[in-house]
Amino acid sequence: MYPRLKELRLENGWTQKEVADHLGCHVGTYGCYERGKTDIPTVSMMKLTYLYDVSLHYILGLTDDRTPHRSCTFEEWREQIGF
Repeated sequence: MYPRLKELRLENGWTQKEVADHLGCHVGTYGCYERGKTDIPTVSMMKLTYLYDVSLHYILGLTDDRTPHRSCTFEEWREQIGF
């Protein structure tokens, strides 16, 4: 379901716990994300795109183009959606 999460994490030399801490979730939950056992909440998915500096389509395996397509920072995006 999320074929590139482990690849991106390992490329950056991070543990599952480090990424889980960044997302604000339990390491077991993040492990389920990597294995495709649990859907990733939208806010966490957006955090991952900013963390890895890649597009959502790249994380989802829909493209090989890593280029992020964003018009604002993560904080601005959170304000826009009222979160």
